[in-house]
Amino acid sequence: MAPQRDAERAISDLDRALALDPKLAAAWFYRGTARLHQRDLDRAVADLDRAVELNSTNIQAFTVRGLAWGTKGEWAKAAVSYTDAIKLRPDDAARYHDRAGAWMRLREWGKALDDYDAAVRLEPRLTQAGLDRAWCRASCPDARYRDGAKALAEATRVCEQLEWKNPFALAALAAASAEAGRFEDAVRWQKKALEDPAFVQAMGPQGRQWLASYEQNKPSRLE
Repeated sequence: MAPQRDAERAISDLDRALALDPKLAAAWFYRGTARLHQRDLDRAVADLDRAVELNSTNIQAFTVRGLAWGTKGEWAKAAVSYTDAIKLRPDDAARYHDRAGAWMRLREWGKALDDYDAAVRLEPRLTQAGLDRAWCRASCPDARYRDGAKALAEATRVCEQLEWKNPFALAALAAASAEAGRFEDAVRWQKKALEDPAFVQAMGPQGRQWLASYEQNKPSRLE
């Protein structure tokens, strides 16, 4: 059965459950999640709001609500929802990583780096957090938060964890190398990343634009 049909069936079942018991917090949560899957975002948020009203200890409800707000482009509200999740479980590395992504969208670079630091401290093998931290330190538009040496060390650590096989990690290493003034290395690693068709498809023209910048001895910058 197609995922869209699965979501429709789930919503229909949950409608019936909520008609019988409107205070069933789990049903509000699952219906909100299904509506998010359908990209019915306003109603997804409304369901998830009701879910956390009825059960304020459901960390997943706060997390999914944050995802819904982010999908709507409401990044400040996403950050608030992720903060609610963190309050419930302050040792959950993934939630700090989620909130860091919201801060990045809001261009709150310092807050993003603080959350990346927390995520990596709590779970050093959360490679996406390390990867994103390396990118921020290498390419942040605000020079106060750039640090080529730290970016290079972080990107190298992640590449080692991923056995030098992940093209997105190699691209982060290229960006870090460029910020550290090691442009020959930046070109080499970016070319290696571009050998992966999945990377090329995901990044579109951006990947080759970065390569062109490194070949001109220019570092990359986040938009």
